[in-house]
Amino acid sequence: MATVKLLGSTSGYTELAAASAATPTTYTLPAADGTSGQVLATNGSGTLSWTTPASGTAPQADTLKVGSSYRSASVDVASNGTPNTVAVRDVDGNLNATLFQGEATSSRYADLAEKYVADGQYEPGTVLMFGGAHEVTLADEDTPRVAGVVSYNPGFIMNSQLECSVSLGQRTAVLALTGRVPVGVYGKVRKGDLMVSAGNGRAKASADPKMGSVIGKALEDFDGEEGVIEIVVGRL
Repeated sequence: MATVKLLGSTSGYTELAAASAATPTTYTLPAADGTSGQVLATNGSGTLSWTTPASGTAPQADTLKVGSSYRSASVDVASNGTPNTVAVRDVDGNLNATLFQGEATSSRYADLAEKYVADGQYEPGTVLMFGGAHEVTLADEDTPRVAGVVSYNPGFIMNSQLECSVSLGQRTAVLALTGRVPVGVYGKVRKGDLMVSAGNGRAKASADPKMGSVIGKALEDFDGEEGVIEIVVGRL
């Protein structure tokens, strides 16, 4: 094995050795020293020069390696997801995909809701009952067929893909089944009062409600004739 031995000025040495099966190569060193932190780099033809290693952020890339495959990024709308791509937030900071699988430990909003087919478009806070031309309709006073309250901002919507036929007079209504939700009320209410339908989509307090008629319990007092308060549905 051929070696080059460089002796120290007072003692010791540094030895360079070629590979056992070396390819004939001649390296040409730079004419002068480099600066601090630079390293020797070859041009592929044996000429060496001083160069500064790359640092900082990586250059822009069109794909990202995930596992053994390269994936491109995709900004999708809420109802769509592009297969085999990396999901990217949109301009509003939202991240959309067809299906998320995992464990949720919190919700931004307050109630658990479900979609039903209604016979009209009902505003949030409206009390509905089972009946009418389809599944739910405006609730009668003191009805034992009460279904729930139209939700403002549900934390979770069950049956979210439910469709309706507008030509048949159908609409979808998202009803709060459990949790806190605003509701329109008539008359005096005290916190903890049992709430039943007052008719016309409103609720009222009841000291002796019929079975099946309770919507939930009041979360706040109300002393006016008509207004909106928060109640907890699903609490009997």
